[in-house]
Amino acid sequence: MLKLHCSDLWNVITRLSNSSTHRHAAAAYVTDDSTLRFGQGDTLIVDASPDAIRARQTSAKVLKKAFRNGADVFSCPDLHAKILVFDRTAVIGSANISQSSTGRLLEAAVVVVDS
Repeated sequence: MLKLHCSDLWNVITRLSNSSTHRHAAAAYVTDDSTLRFGQGDTLIVDASPDAIRARQTSAKVLKKAFRNGADVFSCPDLHAKILVFDRTAVIGSANISQSSTGRLLEAAVVVVDS
């Protein structure tokens, strides 16, 4: 199944995250973990370069919390991806895991479910 989401995207992401065993993400910037939290068995790949941290595009605090909770956290400078995988569902779109993405910007993504 393939479906495009826009105005309801973060509601969909929250529902998928809450019902998933594992969360895997490659997202350029992460500044917010109020909607999507990473822990044991999860993977987070993000631009955690000194420049991204200094510019507050990525939050070291959020990354440390995910790491302390057991997530595998990796930095890939200049990453531009926005991909989330929840068990057998992939979300591919424009959304970073950030306060501006969840609260201010209008994001869009394709949600693909492996049946």
